[in-house]
Amino acid sequence: MKKIISMLLSVAIACTAAVAVPFGGCANKPKYRMEYEKGATTVEAGEYYAVPVPAVYDAADKEVTEDVIVVPTVLDPDGEEAYIDASDYVKIEKVGKYTVTLEILDEDIRETYEVTGVDTQAPVITGAQNYKSDVFKGETVTLPKLITEDATGVDTSKTRFEVFEGDSDVPMEITDGRWAANSLDGYTIKCYVEDKAGNNAARELKIRVTEKWLDAAHLNGRELATFGNDSYLSNVKGFGEKPSCEFELTNDVPAANTDDGYGSADGKALKVTLKEGAKRERCWFRVWLPRPFTRSEIGSIVCKVWTNATVDKLWIYNNDLHSGDAESGWDASSDGRRTPLVYDKWCVLEVPQSRFWEDVYGEKQIEYLDFAVFYSGGSEEDPVLYLDEIFYDELGTSFVDADPAKQANGAKTVADFDEVNDCADGLGNPVGGRKYEDTVKIRGNIKTVGCVRVIRSFVDATDPALPQNAKKASGKVLKLQNLKTSTSFFLLFPTQTAYDAKATMSMNIFVGDTPCDILLHGYAEKSPECVIRAEQLQTGKWNTVRFPMSIFSKDVSSESPDLKGMYIGMENYSSTLYIDNICVTAEALVPAENIAIIDFSEPLSTGSIVNIEGTQTTETIVSGSEVPEGFIGGALKCVTRAEDQNKGGFYLYFDEGISRKDIAKLSVKLKLTSAANFMQVAAVLSPKGETPILGNNATCKEMPGDVWQNYKVNANYTFEMAKNDCFQWEEKDVGMHHAETIYGVFVKVNYTNAACTYFVDFVAYSPAGSEVTEGMVEWDWFKNPSSSENA
Repeated sequence: MKKIISMLLSVAIACTAAVAVPFGGCANKPKYRMEYEKGATTVEAGEYYAVPVPAVYDAADKEVTEDVIVVPTVLDPDGEEAYIDASDYVKIEKVGKYTVTLEILDEDIRETYEVTGVDTQAPVITGAQNYKSDVFKGETVTLPKLITEDATGVDTSKTRFEVFEGDSDVPMEITDGRWAANSLDGYTIKCYVEDKAGNNAARELKIRVTEKWLDAAHLNGRELATFGNDSYLSNVKGFGEKPSCEFELTNDVPAANTDDGYGSADGKALKVTLKEGAKRERCWFRVWLPRPFTRSEIGSIVCKVWTNATVDKLWIYNNDLHSGDAESGWDASSDGRRTPLVYDKWCVLEVPQSRFWEDVYGEKQIEYLDFAVFYSGGSEEDPVLYLDEIFYDELGTSFVDADPAKQANGAKTVADFDEVNDCADGLGNPVGGRKYEDTVKIRGNIKTVGCVRVIRSFVDATDPALPQNAKKASGKVLKLQNLKTSTSFFLLFPTQTAYDAKATMSMNIFVGDTPCDILLHGYAEKSPECVIRAEQLQTGKWNTVRFPMSIFSKDVSSESPDLKGMYIGMENYSSTLYIDNICVTAEALVPAENIAIIDFSEPLSTGSIVNIEGTQTTETIVSGSEVPEGFIGGALKCVTRAEDQNKGGFYLYFDEGISRKDIAKLSVKLKLTSAANFMQVAAVLSPKGETPILGNNATCKEMPGDVWQNYKVNANYTFEMAKNDCFQWEEKDVGMHHAETIYGVFVKVNYTNAACTYFVDFVAYSPAGSEVTEGMVEWDWFKNPSSSENA
């Protein structure tokens, strides 16, 4: 919005209109004079100028403003009269001289001056038409039509574009404003505009490219429901006593698409319509599946649907496992620019299994799917939806074992990415074995709003962007370009990989110039069991990451003893990750032992403990029989005051700060002897004497993810800090800071009784891997397998 130039805030210029008119017999005395402030005489185009309202005085210097009428007029640079609103403002819409005239009506007394309109502001590119941020490989991309804002207008003859492939700084040659998106590295469109005053502006538009791997052949033999016979109708139920929709199985189905061939496979589909008189907002219905399935069986659910233009959005979910929300579905559109749900067309919609399950449900069976259909208001057309086949995409694969020649030194290679099929059909669908294309399950393949997160490709290990190290990378290498923060993908092992709780796994990683935190966990465990910190990874060289196979224990069972794969998460949107040679060895990985920082076996240095201002917790080192059972050495006994129930706590400072690079995990062990409803432990990231800065709260090992509850009396609790957010803080208007040094820990206990007593056993840390300088990254012991008593 343009600013209003107020004459009260401008540089005031006092003016007096002295007009020589005979008055009272004195030829040199003016009859009236006007006093006013001109305000700013230079105004930016698009802003408002306040036309002054003068005070009028007669020859005797008596104010007669109320007795006369002053008429203002403003002429623009073209001599046309500009509009003055009721508040005496005129909008400056052109560049040049505006003439302002103030005239006293019927007296032929006037004053004239000029105000200059200027345009020094660059135009703003607010949007783009015909622009798709996500396209399939091989799709034709057209240069966008820009939407701009500028006070004097954009000179469209000077609008130009440059298109760059991937990270290239050399513009592509574009013919007739379009090109084929054949590169999975994506594209950047640089847009340049200039307004009529010569001011310039630029904006970048990113295009992500994804392989369209889901075709009809891929679905064969994986049907869950086909709606091919009348018995399916009994499996479809509306919600509530008076469902708002009606169902029928019909042979009168919409024709197949002319572009991709999608249509009803058997000419019969479920038709869902809104009941007459029902509210035109939404309807819900449930489809009971002829064959239930479990979490370990599938990678995603796939539905083929057709809707008309009255349908706004569609959600697919299972209400027992996860209630429907925007992450469960798609908005509809007419052209598929930002969503695969296109009305008046058969569409294939895929929902990843992660949308259905929470960790607490384990292997609970899926027996039905819920559908929520939302309708647009004001439409006269009756909403219609056709549902045809429901399929599943497998997690498992049936490929043969890896090349025996690669099983050197007792290590079995479970994924080397070398058998990549480069051949593709006209739609960008790889054909043939597809050994690794189908084993990397990336949400980029699921074209839903907000889910295009990773661009996947396979490159040669001899690629100039990679350091050459034949021992760590050879043949083909998996390349993953991250597009959003905190994203993950599931990497299937194409070889049979038996689970061994004592075995160690490893993989080689190259992170380029922008390292990021890498999280590893199984499909049955969403919390990261293994955290590889960005600062542990050396840029410019291949790193070998080692971790125990036991972190995937929840993914196997006696019925399914093989490890199917693992989730890999990336925590920085600008990172590009390369992976090669994932291996398993029978050798167990032994964690580094904890190193005690403070164990309370000796007196603390003066000033080591600082209570929160205004509170008074009494801290005393105890030994012998006063030390709680299960503690080692001495202990710190903490006794709070009744009046400090929800605000008491203290900072425990180390004698010397510890480098963050030396710490894989920081641990603090507590014991309650009084009832408490909340405990907080955090790292102190600022030196003693300065305003305390804390990292995020530690995780309670005994109660992970839930600190707001009543803790048991006479129980031990170990708090652990391993994730990066435990050692970083955010400064307003500046951004995130990563701590280089840890100065101490903060401990706080809230309680409901008159007072509370608790003990601290130790503060200790697990050292980072000792071979980091050699490109070897050991596992962050986020979950220490040893008991708290032996830590």
